[in-house]
Amino acid sequence: MSIIYLASQNKHKVQEIAAILGKSWDIRPCDDLEPGISWDETGKTFRENALIKAQAVMEKGAHSVISDDSGLEVYALGGEPGIYSARYAGPDAIDEDNNLKLLKAINHLPDEQLKARFVCVICFLQEGASPLYFEGSCEGHLIRKTTGLRGFGYDPLFVPGGYHETFAELGDDVKNQISHRAKALEEFQDFLTHEY
Repeated sequence: MSIIYLASQNKHKVQEIAAILGKSWDIRPCDDLEPGISWDETGKTFRENALIKAQAVMEKGAHSVISDDSGLEVYALGGEPGIYSARYAGPDAIDEDNNLKLLKAINHLPDEQLKARFVCVICFLQEGASPLYFEGSCEGHLIRKTTGLRGFGYDPLFVPGGYHETFAELGDDVKNQISHRAKALEEFQDFLTHEY
């Protein structure tokens, strides 16, 4: 099987995706192709941003690329932070900044309006082919303070449906089975299994 490059500069995503997909496929970070590949996420949807990332890596000579765009959508905030999840508190924001801004945004909301979901779109782009998309979501709710030490992003604030602990408390073994990214990657893996 040919190499599939992963269009991501987020080391946590790279590790998570590698853990979910396992060693079944030859998936490598885009820095293995060319260090420092970059892109501007100017899309208006998760799909558009995932495609932008995949195309940026294809332009550097890859034949097959997967990319991921994902984020947290809080229903009572009209879907915010959404596609801006990684930069919710600004272009140079770190996870703690984004979590703090989100906590301020939900401060006025009653508990029953803290429903949210994580969304993930995987784009698979091959030379000479149209992009294919694989999507997953994970419903849950937010809590009012960060809890747990594992994970990244909004994991310390998000409790997935059917659980009483945040993603950051549950840890990778559970998260990598039930998360939005796990669901999208499961679809992608099914596709690869049947097409390769």
